[in-house]
Amino acid sequence: MKPSDLQIHVAELPSNGKKFAGELPAEWVTESLLPAYKGSTGLRLELDVTPIAENILVRGKLAVRLDFECSRTLAPASVELTAPFSELFVPGEKHRMTLTDEEVSSDDLTDEPWIIADGMVDLEALVREHLVLAQDPYPVAPGVTRPDDDDDTEPTPLWSSVQQGADPRWEQLKNLKLD
Repeated sequence: MKPSDLQIHVAELPSNGKKFAGELPAEWVTESLLPAYKGSTGLRLELDVTPIAENILVRGKLAVRLDFECSRTLAPASVELTAPFSELFVPGEKHRMTLTDEEVSSDDLTDEPWIIADGMVDLEALVREHLVLAQDPYPVAPGVTRPDDDDDTEPTPLWSSVQQGADPRWEQLKNLKLD
């Protein structure tokens, strides 16, 4: 699969949708990796592109093997990174809206949809975004525990309104009477 295969003309999509499967080269993957990682394989990709009225629903799954240096032990390690995703593309002209004379709350505004621009759906940008979001910026080798994984008990808060016994330095304040 080539990156150019990820540019789809909406008019060419059959009404029941189209499935894509393939592998993008390791060079393509390298452009989207965080500094901690090195790509050891190409990106395996499965996509299901379905038209729904004037919108396009894209469901997919990406998988890639990444090498890294463990941020806790500094030992070399690798991980099989997989990320399922689902996104909606809407026509560009429907995306532009005028909000004058309208009252809009922050609850009304959600994630921005992906845009169908000039009759094209750009799946390359979508795949890159999900690849970047799936990466842990400080990867830990499998089997190495993080400090918060060791202990199942709740940490003691520095301050709490619940009485847990007073600090002995403040004990004398209990005897203070206010007029």
